[in-house]
Amino acid sequence: MKKKISLILSIILYLVAIFILIYYFSVEFNELLRLSPTGRIVLLLSGCLFMYFGGLVLTKYIDKKYKNKVLKINIGIWFILYIILLSTLTLFDDYFFRGNFNILNWNSELFRSYMSNSFNLIPFKTIFGYITKFISGDIAPYIFIYNILGNAVALMPFAFFLPIL
Repeated sequence: MKKKISLILSIILYLVAIFILIYYFSVEFNELLRLSPTGRIVLLLSGCLFMYFGGLVLTKYIDKKYKNKVLKINIGIWFILYIILLSTLTLFDDYFFRGNFNILNWNSELFRSYMSNSFNLIPFKTIFGYITKFISGDIAPYIFIYNILGNAVALMPFAFFLPIL
């Protein structure tokens, strides 16, 4: 009886996570609905938490040979969601003035223009630019700290994911 209840509870938790993630993606790709980056992070984190608790309840009452499989699937889904969030926040987000690039309506000319004007692929070029501007007094200290710490915090989950994937 306890196995059935925990199975039903884990299914409910997974379904709530799926509905939250569906809502996230409907907001993410709809130009009429806009959420702040904090709102998007909260949505993804809540979806991941429901997945986590669903997996936790499920793994307590399944065979040991399936526990690792459930864990690997959950971690793989979390990694994919992290990559999606990271790419949308850093490359395509209008909230951070990254242009009006709608990934669903792109063409090759618009993409080429976006790639050449919106970001760089030279390692540390932006960081050295911020350091130079900060030292010369061209930018406020909070902009420097916000960008440098923001990049560090945004990439921290890689330290979690890479060893276990």
